[in-house]
Amino acid sequence: MILTDRIHFVAQFLPWHRWFVHLYETALKECGYTGNAIYWDWTRDAGPNVVNSPLFDPVTGFGGTGTNVNERSPIATGPFVNFTVMVYSNYAATDLRYDHPHFLDREFISMPTRNGTVVVVPASEDGTMLSERYSETMMNNIVNNGQDFESFRGPFEGIPHAALHDAIGGDMGPSSSPNVRTHP
Repeated sequence: MILTDRIHFVAQFLPWHRWFVHLYETALKECGYTGNAIYWDWTRDAGPNVVNSPLFDPVTGFGGTGTNVNERSPIATGPFVNFTVMVYSNYAATDLRYDHPHFLDREFISMPTRNGTVVVVPASEDGTMLSERYSETMMNNIVNNGQDFESFRGPFEGIPHAALHDAIGGDMGPSSSPNVRTHP
């Protein structure tokens, strides 16, 4: 189910995401899992090699990008290879790739500036994966410059949060990717 317009760009953005992670952690415990929910501190990975983050490790993480680094495609490595997802609701109406069961897909991207122009390239070419948007410096700027909740929430949601969805791509967009539960 897609709730994008009800949980983004509204006051409940942060509480809803925390609740979402709590529900996931509760479901894991109901299945016998005794640890905590996995959390990704983006700022620790921000830099030139986000693409090599332990989060994307094929053995201990969620696996990497798609089989074709130039477009969204089924993931090539990790525990979710051949994992079938289905997105229901209005998201499928705007993107027909979601309108049917499909293998979990991703498209790791970066957006470097070249000759004064921002270009989209595969993360295999530039491993930053938009990390300038979720670096410790960016987070400090957002936190320290907010005068009230709204002046904090807007930049937080529009810069680092959106960058993570965009940089990982594919099923990270409609939140049907298992790793979406690692970000607040």
